Amino acid sequence: MAEPDNLVLEHLYAIHDQIAGIGAEMRAQREHMNGIERTLERLDRGVAETRAEVISLRADLGGRLDRVTDRVERIERRLDLAEA
Repeated sequence: MAEPDNLVLEHLYAIHDQIAGIGAEMRAQREHMNGIERTLERLDRGVAETRAEVISLRADLGGRLDRVTDRVERIERRLDLAEA
């Protein structure tokens, strides 16, 4: 009678060890995923900052181009080169 009990206990211990191994693997995977999520968050912030810089540069460049256009038009008018 003791032998079947030992067999059941052995199986239970084996199952317990497997579950413990699965738990450890899940914790490792969770840590890995958390690292990936942190990296993606940093990338998202970087992209947002870069996008804001590009928008700012476009606005600045647009303003500069408008000023250059105005200056060229004034020069053309002064030299009577303006198109009719």
